[in-house]
Amino acid sequence: MSFGPGPYARGALWEVGLVSVDGKLQALAKTRPYPIHARAGECKVSLELMSHRGDKFLATGSGFVPGEEVTTESRYADRVIQKRTLVSSEGLLRPQMLLHAAMGSDRNARYLIKGRSCEVSLDYLWGEPALVRR
Repeated sequence: MSFGPGPYARGALWEVGLVSVDGKLQALAKTRPYPIHARAGECKVSLELMSHRGDKFLATGSGFVPGEEVTTESRYADRVIQKRTLVSSEGLLRPQMLLHAAMGSDRNARYLIKGRSCEVSLDYLWGEPALVRR
């Protein structure tokens, strides 16, 4: 058997479950067929679409210097939101929820993480344009 998501929004999670007829065997899988991600050296950042309106994303990252303080920056609709956060001892960025609100018609956004060892950013669409099936 082979499965494919067909047209699906970027960053959206796809879950598949297979169960035998008698219910004794089960297999579950999760994937993002069309991820929103970027990489700079060992540092990686990805966004997961978290709402049906395309206005909420979960940002995660890995490969950063353990214990380092990094700056995150979210830009959209002429807004800039900066935060400082500590990287975990495993080099993981603490998950950050990105919320967007309409301020005109521009639906372009950028997420940036800057630390001593690397800087990684990604551009993405939010709102209705984020829900376009690819």
